[in-house]
Amino acid sequence: MKDRSWPDETMFEPPTDEEQKRMIAEIAAEVQEAFRKHGRTDISLKAEALQAALGERDMRDMADYLFAEEEDEFAPIRQPILRDNTADPSPDF
Repeated sequence: MKDRSWPDETMFEPPTDEEQKRMIAEIAAEVQEAFRKHGRTDISLKAEALQAALGERDMRDMADYLFAEEEDEFAPIRQPILRDNTADPSPDF
């Protein structure tokens, strides 16, 4: 699950698979809590809030990473992270 797209020349050590899974779970829980706190389920509100927080470039890069076709460069490394090891990746906001 390691991000295999890290630059070759860097002093930064990418997280281990376990560290990455833990960070993903923590960030996901914080984002879910933020949406629950405001009691909003409107998808356009969520999308615009995420874009305001992350910026348009990161949003586009994330969409490409998550939803690109199988022949793209990330397909071999992208693994879905599912809560509770279920087969349903949809969030429970």
